[in-house]
Amino acid sequence: VSRLLMLAGADPNYTTDLLGNAPALCIFAHEGCTDMVALLLEFGASVKTTNSQGSTALVLAATRGHMHVVTQLVAAGAPLGTTDTAGRCALVHAARNGHLNVVSYLISCDWMIEDPKREVDLSEALQQALVAAASQGHVEIVEYLLDLAEVSPDGHDSLSGETALTVSANNGCANVCSTLVTRGANISATNKKNMSALLLGVKEGHWAVTERLLQLHAPVEQADDAGKSPLMVAATEGHVAIIELLLDKGADINRQDNDGLSALSWACTRGRVQAVQCLLDRGAEINQADLSGKIPLDLAASQGNPSAVQILLERGAMLEHVDINGLRPLDRAIMCRHLPVVQSFLKRGAKLGPNTWAMATGKNDVMIVLLNKLLEDGNVLYRKNRLQEAAHRYSYALNKFPPIESLDCTFRQLRLNFLLNHSRCKRKMNEPDDAEELATQVLKQKPDCYEAYYARAKSRVDLRKYDDALKDVQEALLLLPPQNKDIRRVLLSLREEIKIGNRTASVDTLNQPVTSL
Repeated sequence: VSRLLMLAGADPNYTTDLLGNAPALCIFAHEGCTDMVALLLEFGASVKTTNSQGSTALVLAATRGHMHVVTQLVAAGAPLGTTDTAGRCALVHAARNGHLNVVSYLISCDWMIEDPKREVDLSEALQQALVAAASQGHVEIVEYLLDLAEVSPDGHDSLSGETALTVSANNGCANVCSTLVTRGANISATNKKNMSALLLGVKEGHWAVTERLLQLHAPVEQADDAGKSPLMVAATEGHVAIIELLLDKGADINRQDNDGLSALSWACTRGRVQAVQCLLDRGAEINQADLSGKIPLDLAASQGNPSAVQILLERGAMLEHVDINGLRPLDRAIMCRHLPVVQSFLKRGAKLGPNTWAMATGKNDVMIVLLNKLLEDGNVLYRKNRLQEAAHRYSYALNKFPPIESLDCTFRQLRLNFLLNHSRCKRKMNEPDDAEELATQVLKQKPDCYEAYYARAKSRVDLRKYDDALKDVQEALLLLPPQNKDIRRVLLSLREEIKIGNRTASVDTLNQPVTSL
């Protein structure tokens, strides 16, 4: 039927809507249909047409390992070096997909370059094929290619910039790594980004590759352009088993990179809790500063993992360390808005300095945490009768509030709590004038606050303003919810005390000698 269609004038280069709008020849080559490929070629199908990814029929057949179709297409004049949009020719695809018979056949063919812009020569294709085979763990093809004089075990793939060793390490192919080193590959050679095989294997977490390369005497301290050693890379990625392996092989645990960052610093920067724990257990210096004066705790505070911060604090990290910019770990946690970390520092007693408040400006959630901490501290001091210190906390906090008109409900209530507690504190310090004024400020903001009326009444009793005090108690009784029976008894008792005090004051006044008319 197909031959009849061809004889009837069907287009042998018909473009389908399959495989990226591939021509019919590409479709049948991809599927390994030798009869249809032969028929299309007989009726003049072009071996140079491609799909939308730039893949020719030869590339598609080689990718799938269809040896008979490959030979058909080569015999029909298919260009061997034509590349797809990724820059890979048929040989590279065959090597990448493990088709040794196709690889050996294509290499044996005569390579003629017709279009240098779209084709690669055999020597370049061979190097690309080696790296492609190594990337997928095809040891047999790697061995075959290394037997060719044109192939260098340390050559770079012009597409990826990788060597066969770096790409096999990166992809976890330990057996290929062994083969390459045995066949003369330089274990210290790097890719175009100056990354060695060991660094790449470590970065990707390939323990078996790391162990194999170390057994083959890979330099344990070979660093990248930034000065990061394999241990630092392992810490960055959180590969604890590899960290242990590298340390067992003698890696320097306190080595620093070009910016002064150690392995512990990098683990903290990425929030790798288990890596932090491991490095500290193995003796990493906990307060080692980088070139900007930041210690691991600073970096953990910026990253925001509360568990990493907690471990460092428990192990003795300096809570009040100041870097060259004058910032402490608490300031950095605030700057990055890591509330759980901020709370951890506050529980440990971190001091609130000018930078702390500067960093908190405009961050209402952080401001509330800081102010609540001051309120708690003040209340603890108040209960311990350390009134002067408590009053200082309350006064200090009140000065940190944004302007009253800009406060939301949460801030307003918090400010009222400070004013009320400060008033109580001042009264206990025998400063009733200040106590009265603070309670009055509460009532200006919240006229229905019975606690403020009670506090002001007590202050006014101390000031012998009995009539005013009585009015405050009466107002408090009116505002008090009915269910608060205990507080009602306290207010009633105070009312009686005021009445007695008022009568006593009146008698004292009557008994005063008249000094003038």
